[in-house]
Amino acid sequence: MTETETALATVAPGAIAKSTGTALTAAGADHAGAHPADRLEQAEKAAIVLVALGPETAARLLAGIGERRLHRFARIVNGLSEVPADVVERVIAEFLHKIEDTRSVGGGAVEARRFLSEVLDKDQVNRIMGDLNTKGRSVWSMLGDVPDVRIANWLRSEHPQVAAIALSRLSPVKAARVLERLGQAEAEDIVMRMGPAAIADPGVTARIGDVIARDFLPAAISQRNRPEPADLIAGVMNHVSAAVRDRLLAAMVDAAPKLAEAVRKVMFTFEHIPERINPRDVGLITKSVDEAVLLRALKAGGERGRATADFIFANISKRLAERLREDLEALPQPTRKEGEEAQTALVAAIVDLRESGALKIIVTESGED
Repeated sequence: MTETETALATVAPGAIAKSTGTALTAAGADHAGAHPADRLEQAEKAAIVLVALGPETAARLLAGIGERRLHRFARIVNGLSEVPADVVERVIAEFLHKIEDTRSVGGGAVEARRFLSEVLDKDQVNRIMGDLNTKGRSVWSMLGDVPDVRIANWLRSEHPQVAAIALSRLSPVKAARVLERLGQAEAEDIVMRMGPAAIADPGVTARIGDVIARDFLPAAISQRNRPEPADLIAGVMNHVSAAVRDRLLAAMVDAAPKLAEAVRKVMFTFEHIPERINPRDVGLITKSVDEAVLLRALKAGGERGRATADFIFANISKRLAERLREDLEALPQPTRKEGEEAQTALVAAIVDLRESGALKIIVTESGED
């Protein structure tokens, strides 16, 4: 016997309204003929069962159904008043009987559609079922697993309206990261189209999903674990000293200019902070980095460090800026190794914030990112 069945088996039907503090009335209880319980809708019966379980047991079930269904449950309970004990007893008996009859649960598209139809309207059911592929995962869920750079490269070859619809079905954080990979004009065009795209005809969205599933996802998923050469090299560049980085990039420009340009687009270094961090995000960065690390990074930066320090101090509170300036002046000059380690830690913290969606790194006119 399950926990739910055990709880229901111990319920005294006549005491339900008292134990829950809620008075319920069965819809249609005044109709002659059929038992009042038979006139209840399935959703009303489910609400009665949950109320019968009591707050402690029901809470564990309600916690996993989502806010929309919680609202639906609350509306149903609110529309009922007192349920007679015999109605409660009959509803619980029907519920337990159904549990016994459904120990073996069927699956498949038909069963999924039938189940969804019990709690959603027709348009919602059609949209959800239309999104599912043969493995049961939505096309858009699978697209969300594809690396940002690959989605961006694919969108560049598609019509902006297609790109807008695709991005509107991704999470806001994922869509934002993909937009950062696009050029400014491309991103602006797509964003302007995303409003209408959010309410696009479900049939159009489904056809775009079919194209993605057929033409893009197979190759993208098979290559998911292969890093782009530019991403791999940029990741290394972010962790070497400025002198070594400049020397390597200069050699790369001579040997592979296209690759060098691609690396520059995805690379983010200490020197990029003043020009590519939004001033409103500076406070978030200073809270995410140990103050001693921040000060060492700024002290070791020389002229570049002073520019970054001025940018940071200009975008935090005046009192904090004054204190940090004093601490920076009093700080002994760190060794080269200490300074580079501090700058690397600062850059890593900013990149982590970008990856989590907490901030965006500005795309420059030259295309650098």
